[in-house]
Amino acid sequence: MREDINNIKNEIVTMTTSKSNINDIWLVFKTSLEKSVNLNIPHKQARTKDSPPWISRDLKRLIRKRDRLYKKKKKSHDKKDSEKYKTIKRQVQQGLRRSYWKYVESIVTPPEDNIIENRGFNIDATSRLIPTNRASRTTRTGCFQVPLCRTDIRKMSFYPKSIREWNALPLSTITAPSLECFKARLTK
Repeated sequence: MREDINNIKNEIVTMTTSKSNINDIWLVFKTSLEKSVNLNIPHKQARTKDSPPWISRDLKRLIRKRDRLYKKKKKSHDKKDSEKYKTIKRQVQQGLRRSYWKYVESIVTPPEDNIIENRGFNIDATSRLIPTNRASRTTRTGCFQVPLCRTDIRKMSFYPKSIREWNALPLSTITAPSLECFKARLTK
């Protein structure tokens, strides 16, 4: 690339010393720069559209089949073709809805087996949250502690913040006998 730029520079200098037309100099500069860029700078064509993450390979095949059957139905005007199209269309719609909601649920619902997934680490929440049985100077009963660990893998996770919020609640709220009482004491 540097070599090409130096060649362009030398060519332009020789053209300016020979009193060439400015339009010719510009044209030489532009074409040689474009040629150098196309040769030396890697480029990749971006996809025009990204497919949603819930669409699987099988669904894509069904969609293509549906589109082919639609074209066939439009050309032939045959009852059998339109029935085939309708059944495949129904299958595609059901599959898309099912896979979409499965994808949404996988994002929204917490993982099973009480495991917290955080940035590639699977942390078992029950082993990390320790309820205190005794009141001390810094903690009271009903509070939770996060044990220290050598690597700070939980630094950006959600539950240290939620533990702080739980521990900040009044003692009467934490020791509520039922869920309704807990909610009522929270709204006070």
